[in-house]
Amino acid sequence: MDAVVEALFDLGGWPVYAVTAVLVFLESAVLAGLFLPGETVLLLAGLLAGTGNLSMAVLLPVAVAAAFAGDQVGYFIGRCFGPRLRESAVGRLIGARRWERALELLERRGATAVFAARWITVVRALVPTVAGMIGMPRRRFFAANCAGALTWAPTVVLIGYLLGDSLTRAEQVLAHLPLVGVATVVLMVAVVGIRAVCTRGAATVDPEPVATTGDPRSDER
Repeated sequence: MDAVVEALFDLGGWPVYAVTAVLVFLESAVLAGLFLPGETVLLLAGLLAGTGNLSMAVLLPVAVAAAFAGDQVGYFIGRCFGPRLRESAVGRLIGARRWERALELLERRGATAVFAARWITVVRALVPTVAGMIGMPRRRFFAANCAGALTWAPTVVLIGYLLGDSLTRAEQVLAHLPLVGVATVVLMVAVVGIRAVCTRGAATVDPEPVATTGDPRSDER
């Protein structure tokens, strides 16, 4: 890990953005995440941002776009090749157990699994492809993928950014990423719920009566 960090430090600037985008994209697009989890790349990028070597204003959009695009490509690959992909040389290399785990998750949770899988290493790389293989509706997958990319990528980058002074601590937090994901979702739901309650409460407040001036009898004359 230290060697990877050192190599990224040597690159610096736009090459790091490009490497981050490519590796995060390839995680799901060509199942590269089975060998190099995207969260590792984003963690290191966040670490570099925390030390001032990268700009968060650039890194966050790059990370979200790459994560979203990678899953979309993985989904369309699954739709194009279907079950044949599982029987290919790459599919056999992945192993039946991993395929079954991703399939079971999708059968139980549907589109929610696309979002939830973002927070589970290895499964994250397979779920988009399997979703395409089983024919999940495009709009449903698009929405779940969008929500997952917008929460997962910034969360991992921010972990590296905030704990950038200690790679060991950042890796320890990353080991509990599913719990971090649950906490993120709960926080988002709470914020949306509070806003909805406040909006509803404001809408139900009775308007104040309009004060009248002058002698009401003047209207009768």
